[in-house]
Amino acid sequence: MGEPAETTPDYLLVGHITHDITPQGPQPGGTVTFAAHTAAAFGLRVGILTSAAPGEPLLDGLPPDALVINVPAAHTTTFENLYQNGARTQYMYHRAAPLGVDALPPAWRRARLTHLAPVAYEVDPQLVAALSPGRICATPQGWMRHRQPDGLVTTRDWPDAVHVLAQSHLT
Repeated sequence: MGEPAETTPDYLLVGHITHDITPQGPQPGGTVTFAAHTAAAFGLRVGILTSAAPGEPLLDGLPPDALVINVPAAHTTTFENLYQNGARTQYMYHRAAPLGVDALPPAWRRARLTHLAPVAYEVDPQLVAALSPGRICATPQGWMRHRQPDGLVTTRDWPDAVHVLAQSHLT
């Protein structure tokens, strides 16, 4: 198949995998994690641009044939969801490194479909300009999160929404 950076994926995912703290122990999370398994089950060649701590065991849980580029970070993005009286309170304890066009190999920019899937405002909105037009989908939740100093996640405006959504064909 060649080197990962020289192979063009059918389905490219850009965003953080996450370490989710649960009462049952750490669990994998994030759109990238779940979408990668779904695409692989359909027989697509999956490429993943993510960021996590070196040696993060959750990376081993990605589809075995996926092409993965991990931008090293001090920590893997870590969330905890607490539920009380039917309401969720979300905390983000760590955030991995940002993901920009410089980490994306030229061959990957021609993927049949690129799925921008931020969970912690990590995907540079300017990355869309480097991708094949007409082949972009976005899951915008991560561009609309804000992390308070104590880790509490709140909502925020998404100033780049028009720019990203104008280039996206699926949201």
